[in-house]
Amino acid sequence: FEATGSILTLPDLQTQYMPGEGIFLLRLRGASSKFVTILKAEMMLADREIRFIVFEYRDTRWKKPRGLRGIVDFMFSLGYLCFLITEEDLFPLSGIL
Repeated sequence: FEATGSILTLPDLQTQYMPGEGIFLLRLRGASSKFVTILKAEMMLADREIRFIVFEYRDTRWKKPRGLRGIVDFMFSLGYLCFLITEEDLFPLSGIL
C-alpha cells in the first residue's frame, strides 16, 4: 500500500487507518503476491487479525522449496484452510497436498 510516497506495512496500515479492528479480507495480487509478503503478516495471521486471505499463486514467483505446498502447510499451521478458487468451484488443498 502506498500513500504520499511512503510504503506501509500491514501492521502500520492497521494502526493508522483501522485501530482496534481486524482485516476481514486481505487480497494480494501481482508482485505483492509472494510467500515473503505472507510471512511478514505472520503475527497478524497467528493473532487472527486477518480473517480471510486471497492470493495469486504462480510457480515463477513462488520459489521452491516453499512453493504451493509450502504456503498451504504454513497457512494450515496457523489454523487457516487453503482452497484453489476457480470461476465455478472451490477445491480444498489443506490436508491434501
